[in-house]
This record gives sequence, C-alpha cells and structure tokens, in this order.
Amino acid sequence: MGGRSQWVDVYFTGRNRYTLWNNEIITTQVAMEDAFHSSAFDTVWGQLSLPVQERESKIETKAILRTSPKQMRMHEWVRLPEIQYPQFEDRTFQKECDRLEAESRKALPSPVAESFKLDRSHAYGIGLHAIVAETNLNRAAIERTIQRFREVGECEGAAPMSVA
Repeated sequence: MGGRSQWVDVYFTGRNRYTLWNNEIITTQVAMEDAFHSSAFDTVWGQLSLPVQERESKIETKAILRTSPKQMRMHEWVRLPEIQYPQFEDRTFQKECDRLEAESRKALPSPVAESFKLDRSHAYGIGLHAIVAETNLNRAAIERTIQRFREVGECEGAAPMSVA
C-alpha cells in the first residue's frame, strides 16, 4: 500500500480459522467527516417537499452520437439547472448542504469513538465495520486493528484502542 489511506477493505480469518471477516476499516477522521456530511444532507433534504426531492435526485442523460454502428452506445450526464430555494436564503440544495456542514464543523465536534460493528447482511463473509484512531491505514495499522478485534473477542462494541 503506497501513499496515505484513510479507508480500506480487507478480508481476514477469525481466530477459529473458519470465520471469514469482510472488513471495512476507516479512520475516526473519515467517520467524523461522513457524520458531518450525512447530518447536513439529511437536515437539508428534510426541508424539501417530495416533488422537489424527486427533482433534486433526477438524473438525465443524452445519447452520444456514434460514428459507426459498431461503436458502443454511450450516454452522458446532463446537468440540470440548479434551483435556488427561498427557505435556504436563495442558496441551492448543494450550497445549503455545504453551508450547514461548515457550520457544524465550527462547533465543537463530538469525537467519533473507535468501534467494531458487525454486519451479517454481507453475501461473502461476516461484515465488520471498524473505526480506528489511526492517521494512515498502512499494513501495520491494519494488523493492529485485526489484533485488537481479536482481543475483544471478535464482537461488536467499543474498541480499547490506542495508536501505537
């Protein structure tokens, strides 16, 4: 793994050697950014009527002309004009999301706790979502995460973690 990574998917076997863990590992920083973004989006989305929500989520495409019949049929995304909403002081949906997210970041954020959460809906292996206090998810950080998960008994909950 080169560079800096704050999100990674890995598979590993459980202590019993028969369980396959399908693991997503993210840093607490990524989890906090996701929380700010999701909260802002949900708040702004909730202030729109159903017809406006449908319009905001609509995707339009147009066919790209082919130069020969053998060429693959392709479409390109057509950006719809953005609407300015009076309830957002004439800001667009995206601008209001950005504004609310920035406002949330200025307030003292509640720290995202390190944790392990199981997800049994995975088709392959048992899903495991791990949030860890690492700045970079290199091989050593991934190995520490797996070791800590095993130490807590391969179950959900807060992880007794510390950055080594």
